[in-house]
Amino acid sequence: MADPAFVLIPSPLVGPRSLAPLAEALGNATVIAGQAPSQAAFWDAWASSVAAAVPATAADIVLVPHSGAGPTAPLVAWRLIERGLSVSGIVYVDATLPGAYRSWLASYTDAAGELAAQAARNGGFVPNPWRKPSRWLAAGVPPVLASDAAEEARDLPLAWYAEPYPGHDAGLPWAFLAFEPNPFYGPMRDEAEAHGRPTLRLAGGHFHGMVAPAVVAAAIRQLARALTPRDEGSGQPN
Repeated sequence: MADPAFVLIPSPLVGPRSLAPLAEALGNATVIAGQAPSQAAFWDAWASSVAAAVPATAADIVLVPHSGAGPTAPLVAWRLIERGLSVSGIVYVDATLPGAYRSWLASYTDAAGELAAQAARNGGFVPNPWRKPSRWLAAGVPPVLASDAAEEARDLPLAWYAEPYPGHDAGLPWAFLAFEPNPFYGPMRDEAEAHGRPTLRLAGGHFHGMVAPAVVAAAIRQLARALTPRDEGSGQPN
């Protein structure tokens, strides 16, 4: 069976180079980073820009959101379906699941107040630690990739963090790939398992796709093959 068309979606905080090695390992894959909107509604505009960039010739699409891209993957899928494209499902890769938090800011729990204070000192934008190559190196990313990835990272407005996630549910099957140990995304993995969804675990950091792309690509293909229709109990989290 031929691989589907994988559409890899990085977090709004980083750029396409964070998933480029993984896309190369997958082969039939495209990395699409959403365009940062200048005003609300941030999530809708961002998701729409991702969907608009998917080639019209793409078929049997499997969305692969990473990290902070997770909550809007169903909305991206819905926008693609509106375009008449076929979407087979979603493989969340160490990503926040839809419905896990009301907003991006809420996911920071005890640190939300500090983020607001940082933004107040930075013209309303939250400083992004991934703009520093040292942060990528600390995550195990090879030096040859760390600098380029850091250049693509961007500060985003606090208003984007505070905006509620969209509540769309595209009714698609989904699966979850966890990089471990990771205390933040561990509960997402647990939720996937509780929903009875296909789940795999790999030892590695949050950007393991840049460190061991062939291994991660193999796991994504395995999960994509395991996707089953919604009426068999997939239950998109919301």
